[in-house]
Amino acid sequence: ERVFSLLSKQLIAEKAGISVKAFDNFLVEHTGFLAQRNWLHTRQLLKQPMPTTFEDAEYLAEMDRPFSDAERKLYKEFNEQNKTKQIRLVGKGRNGPTGKHVRARHYRYPSKDLSRWSTQGPK
Repeated sequence: ERVFSLLSKQLIAEKAGISVKAFDNFLVEHTGFLAQRNWLHTRQLLKQPMPTTFEDAEYLAEMDRPFSDAERKLYKEFNEQNKTKQIRLVGKGRNGPTGKHVRARHYRYPSKDLSRWSTQGPK
């Protein structure tokens, strides 16, 4: 989402005495802080335990907090730049192209029943 035009960014950066790139980085950090604040508020509304230290918050945020729009955009750009560096191993090893260990004729999906590790097929 574009909030500031290029001219307004230049004027704000000039007034603050920083570069336009530094101002863009500030905006990305600011949207990240807003996402963090919204995530903490949601945890509070759902009566989930609040993180006590910064490390706890960082650890929980990796699994629980959704990306902000700016973070999602940066993540997408990063993946597009590094797409050529990614190595895909398909059909390697004994697991075949799917990568699943097939030990029985029934593949038990994780969402079936309460016992995920049951050795019997579904009834």
